[in-house]
Amino acid sequence: MGFVKMVLFLFDKLFWYKNMLFLKLGGGEFGTNLRRNSGLLNQSFLSNLKIGNNVWVGAGNVMNALNGIEIGNNVVIADYCCFVSTDHQYKDLSVPVIDQGYTIGKEQKIIIGDGVWIGFNSIVTKGVTIGKNAIVGAGSVVTKDVPENAIVGGVPARIISFRS
Repeated sequence: MGFVKMVLFLFDKLFWYKNMLFLKLGGGEFGTNLRRNSGLLNQSFLSNLKIGNNVWVGAGNVMNALNGIEIGNNVVIADYCCFVSTDHQYKDLSVPVIDQGYTIGKEQKIIIGDGVWIGFNSIVTKGVTIGKNAIVGAGSVVTKDVPENAIVGGVPARIISFRS
């Protein structure tokens, strides 16, 4: 059993370094002390992904950064969160959605402030800014900006209280 664990550990490390290489080669930026849980960090449009210093990223996160994702310093992102900075075009009924492309615009960038904690299985949609030191409860869908020090939760996420 020890050998199997060792092999799995080595494969996990290999996948992690592969992802960091893709992030770097893709033009993305990340600070020092980027940590992660087991599993893959799935990214697309890497050149638009910026990750600050001392950031923890859980397993199975999806980061679609077509319109940009900026993650501040000292941020914790739990497992299986999804960050999507775009939508599919869908208005032309004569063309299948898959062939209509994506919405593009700087106003759709996702910004995660310093000291933010995002709970397990949360979704952050395009154009959202999560303020400094905010907490997003597990399973939340964040569709609107979150003020600094706010604690939000639910579908859609609403302010529950503020940190003091």
